[in-house]
Amino acid sequence: MSIDLNLAMLIGIKLVPNRLSESFELLVHCCFFVSQDLPGCFHVVDWLDAQPVLSQFTGGKETTLVAAGGTVKYDGHVLKAFTQNFALTNVDGVWKIVSDSLRLRKV
Repeated sequence: MSIDLNLAMLIGIKLVPNRLSESFELLVHCCFFVSQDLPGCFHVVDWLDAQPVLSQFTGGKETTLVAAGGTVKYDGHVLKAFTQNFALTNVDGVWKIVSDSLRLRKV
């Protein structure tokens, strides 16, 4: 799997060597932006894809579509699979999420 390390850092992904193979596992840790009352969580990202969007469709703004999937374990809950799709747009040098869709399902 090829990963854009700049994008990985931008969306908070930490690359951890997998000791059982020569590959890397992608680990994402939840950040508590809204409230400290949110449960702790641990993500394992199994796949990640990012594609630029042509500027003719974004009003000239630099935009990237990101898709990711894997598993997530929230404190006090069972392991679930997730898929997430979001769009990042560069606004005055700051990358902002302009669209986000997260789906959870039973494993």
